[in-house]
Amino acid sequence: MAEMEPRTSVADVGQLKRCLEVEVPAGVVTAGLDRAFKNLQQRVNVRGFRPGKAPRAVLERLYGQQVRNEVIEELVGGAYSFALSRHKILAAGEPDIVVQPLGEDHVLRFSATVEVYPEVTVSDYEGIEVMRPIVRIDDQDVDRVIARIAEAAATIHPVTDRDRVEAGDIVTADIAATIDGRPAGDISRKGAMIEASEAGEGEFPGALEHRLVGLTTGTKVTLDVDYPADYANATFAGKRVSFTVSLAAIGRKETPPLDDEFARRHGDCQSFAALQERIRSSLERDVERAADAAAREAILDALIERHPFDPPEVMVERRCEALAESLGVRVPSGSDRQKALAELWQKLRPRAVRDGKAAILLDSLAVQHGLEVGDDDLAERIERIVSQAGQAHERARELYRSDERRNALRMQMLREKALELVVSKAEIRTVEKR
Repeated sequence: MAEMEPRTSVADVGQLKRCLEVEVPAGVVTAGLDRAFKNLQQRVNVRGFRPGKAPRAVLERLYGQQVRNEVIEELVGGAYSFALSRHKILAAGEPDIVVQPLGEDHVLRFSATVEVYPEVTVSDYEGIEVMRPIVRIDDQDVDRVIARIAEAAATIHPVTDRDRVEAGDIVTADIAATIDGRPAGDISRKGAMIEASEAGEGEFPGALEHRLVGLTTGTKVTLDVDYPADYANATFAGKRVSFTVSLAAIGRKETPPLDDEFARRHGDCQSFAALQERIRSSLERDVERAADAAAREAILDALIERHPFDPPEVMVERRCEALAESLGVRVPSGSDRQKALAELWQKLRPRAVRDGKAAILLDSLAVQHGLEVGDDDLAERIERIVSQAGQAHERARELYRSDERRNALRMQMLREKALELVVSKAEIRTVEKR
């Protein structure tokens, strides 16, 4: 019945903000409270009354505020969704809701301020000119991959004829690290194996490797490593980390000979020449995919440049959080946390704004052209994801039983379709680079 529907109005309170004023009729509120107290009467036992027979007045005295809060929360949620639908508002984030106390008229009144997506018409997307840079694969590229395979297959032999560390040695050591005098447990470890290197290009944090050259086993030294201000991990960025290193032993790597036996053992190929060819083909496929991805990114950048607008701030914040999580950035706790967060957000914000603009443009283009992702296409993509998950395939399948996860994947696929539409109408020139 129309008289039982919420009364709503909407006002612009900013370029991308709307304020909804909502009134839920007294009849709806009263019916909701009556229903809630009736359900409560059947569920609770009140001393002095038979089960299910406690009077409403007693329940009001014992549970009144709790019941009213629950009913109001439920009614506000439903009325807010109704208002969004009535006024065709696509909310970009969670609303800021202010609920007024129930008056004598029992009308529930509240306001909801929410950021919205901008209305964008994608009108200029044909004929975008971009370069598709592709890298030429040569013998050196193949040799580098084979060298990495050989490194992974290397065995370590103890060095017994000297105790001084040389470049290329594998040093076994206990590492204790401190930052500003506080232990850094996440990079401290027992029995760490570190490759000593003159260049310090190994994988251990802070390029500690080159500081080990020249030390002797059985010694314990403290080495200070200064991290650059733009270091990816905010915990270490701009900090001096003190490493206390106790050298236990020296080893030397021995890589297997690069021959047909190596190809059979470590490359699943019958000959070394076959392994080289397989690696070359794989690298060429990789550079083709990278070239395609670079062209698509350039097309997106051009599309964004042709359609200037600002994405909702809440969308930018969510994207910053997702980027930080994908990069594995750890933010320190304590007094430095707010400063570190502000610095991190400043670094991530340009990318987050760009991603937000791209998503809105592709969503708008999909709507304009009536693009859809069918259930069969979605199921096929999920099966592909599951099959590529290896031993975690059951977990992957379980994840995509969630409606939220499936809807997110459908949206991703829809944006891919929209981008393919733009790519199909672009002028792409492949250029070779080295």
